[in-house]
Amino acid sequence: LEAWLAGARGAARLDHPRLVRIAEVGVASHWPYLCAERADWQTLGERLAAQPPQAVGDAVAFVVDALEGLAFVHEGGFVHGDLQLHTVL
Repeated sequence: LEAWLAGARGAARLDHPRLVRIAEVGVASHWPYLCAERADWQTLGERLAAQPPQAVGDAVAFVVDALEGLAFVHEGGFVHGDLQLHTVL
């Protein structure tokens, strides 16, 4: 738990335009959590459900943006782990 909290707090200090800001890291009833500032962003799953399929160029640009943010996380010494439709905004 302490290692997870230390890693989450360190990652929360990362600042990049392709990363969501982390508002809070903590533990509630022995469960670790982090709260992200979602604002008006959609998850990838929500976006795919709400909009028709995108043109190839738009989809490639979206993936490049996501990979830029992920690369910044890795360069900062952190590993995201399990990327899923609900974790990509």
